[in-house]
Amino acid sequence: MNHIVFDLGGVVLEWSPYTLLKNYFSNSIDQELVIQKIINHPDWIQFDCDTMGSKEVAERGAKRTGLPLQKLEAFLEDVPASLQPKPESVDIIKELHKAGIPLYVLSNMSRPSWDYISRTYGFWELFSGKVVSCLAGKAKPDPSIFTYLLGKFQLNPRETLFIDDTSVNITAARQTGMQALQFSSPDQCRKDLREFGIL
Repeated sequence: MNHIVFDLGGVVLEWSPYTLLKNYFSNSIDQELVIQKIINHPDWIQFDCDTMGSKEVAERGAKRTGLPLQKLEAFLEDVPASLQPKPESVDIIKELHKAGIPLYVLSNMSRPSWDYISRTYGFWELFSGKVVSCLAGKAKPDPSIFTYLLGKFQLNPRETLFIDDTSVNITAARQTGMQALQFSSPDQCRKDLREFGIL
């Protein structure tokens, strides 16, 4: 495989909304409301594409769910710092980079989260290029963001492996002709990469 593309949240970085939500909503019903009516709502894609700000996401979410606006705003404010690196995933990236394989990022990420992680973590130099939804104005699983990535960096889809933790994004990548593997853990990812003849 000539190129490898990594998703960020859930793959390179921790993304555990249920864990974070427990800081604001002790009731599991309220936690599930936030997941289903805010994070899995189309507003979240607009948030990731930088066409809707966190204040509007919180306000609209509060109206849909009846949950306190201040708690939703506080939750959204704490999302960026919750995106901590997965050390084992970063180790894999370092090994691939050392092996001379060009690495890329393709991630849905809101502007506040991207601003935070891009200035906080120091492994970005390991990537040859990055496509992030808040900068591109489009988001997975829309096929256009995959074709945008391939065109921007002149990647042959048949020679490009995409790694993501979400099945719908894996399906979208394969529909563009890319190879893809679904991430569930760093150990599993390392095993799958070996099966691809990598690492």
